Amino acid sequence: MSKKPHLTTEQADIIQAYIDQLRDLMGLHRWDIYVAAKRAPKDARAAIHPADGRAVAALSLCKDWLDSDPDEMRNDVVHELIHVIHRDQTDLVRLTGHRALPRTAYLVLQSAHRSATEVMVDHLAAIIAPTMPLPDFARG
Repeated sequence: MSKKPHLTTEQADIIQAYIDQLRDLMGLHRWDIYVAAKRAPKDARAAIHPADGRAVAALSLCKDWLDSDPDEMRNDVVHELIHVIHRDQTDLVRLTGHRALPRTAYLVLQSAHRSATEVMVDHLAAIIAPTMPLPDFARG
């Protein structure tokens, strides 16, 4: 039994156009970032999943994302796009640290790096998002 998608094709298309607009304004033209069919994890409003070794990423959204405030929607997309910008740096820790360090040291490094990166991304999103257009489809 298949589950009903949380976005209609029309909704996914308008969100995709907004993602493309912000992607280009943020200088990420080479990236193919698409609306994921799967929802974001329960503890997240949005999440991005870049493919290893490619400039391709799926951006997933929470169930009621379209009912959000337009400022939140804009911040969510900008936040996730910033994650794409630092992907190569993060991959240095994610993909190579476990080979160079003892397991415990690697896990501590990875956790601290993930936390510090999230704080940085939140900070940058708060600065960059207000300079970007609001979604014109928002209900808020």
